[in-house]
Parts: sequence; C-alpha cells; structure tokens
Amino acid sequence: MKKIIFITSLLLVVTISYATSDEELFYTKCTQCHGEGIILNKKYDKSTWKKTVKKMKSYGANISSSESKKIVDYLVKNAGE
Repeated sequence: MKKIIFITSLLLVVTISYATSDEELFYTKCTQCHGEGIILNKKYDKSTWKKTVKKMKSYGANISSSESKKIVDYLVKNAGE
C-alpha cells in the first residue's frame, strides 16, 4: 500500500511540474521584475530571446534550462519578429 501511495504521489508531482505552460512560466518568472508590456512589445527573433533570457539568468533570475526553453518558445510565439 505504501508503495502505491508513493508511486501515485510521484506521478502527481511529475504531472504538475510538466503541466506548467509556457505562458504561466513567462508570467511567473519574467513579470516579477518587468511589466508584461515592456517585454511583449519587443520583437526579437529566437536567437535574441535566448540571449535575453540567458542575460536575465546572469542577473539572478531563477530560471532552469528547461524553463528557459519554454519561456523562449512563448516569447517567439507572442513577441517574435
């Protein structure tokens, strides 16, 4: 029984962590310091967004590598050239 509860709990945690959408990550991580308009009004290509997110991480933004990819994907779709 303990094994089943553990496996179920683990699956729930994994599911929740993967359920975070690109948009949710953007708003959670990026708008802590910036208003959404100042970001979404930029019209950068994917390469520039990658550099920008990397720069924000160097300034202390708490963004993992997988989150960076999702945020860049969101920005390319919603603030791309």
